[in-house]
Amino acid sequence: MSDYLINQQRKFEDSAENYRKEGNEVFRELVRQLILVATVFLSISAFTLNSEKIVMKLYVFEKYSLVFAWITFGLSIVSGIGQFFVDYKYFGKWITAKSSIVENLYHGKISEKDLPKLIQEKQKDIPSESSTCFVYLQSFFLVFGVISLIFTMVKILFIL
Repeated sequence: MSDYLINQQRKFEDSAENYRKEGNEVFRELVRQLILVATVFLSISAFTLNSEKIVMKLYVFEKYSLVFAWITFGLSIVSGIGQFFVDYKYFGKWITAKSSIVENLYHGKISEKDLPKLIQEKQKDIPSESSTCFVYLQSFFLVFGVISLIFTMVKILFIL
């Protein structure tokens, strides 16, 4: 293969690596922000019910709605933490694969012509991005918590 094609292949591989990193970074930042939002809503709603006068005027349904909001905020936070573990495991797989390739190169266990085959073999079971299932769960719980909290807060405003 010509030097030009090899250089182009490296450019595309580097670009793909950068895009994968950026995509994963966006989701990690989203998880952090969703955890912050859930924590803020949880804290604010707890301070709202600091008054015994308000709590006594709430109907049972509003109390359940508020407890439901707290539970969903808690589940949102737990889902975000779960996503951190999923990301940790994902990046651990990539580190293991890359380290294995570098180690084989360093010890001379692989030739230059067998290198692409080794790279494909080590990376074949690793997806290009980490699972986002916990991010979707986190968002789902946060949205339902906010809806429940808004319903309860509207009722509290009418009570006051």
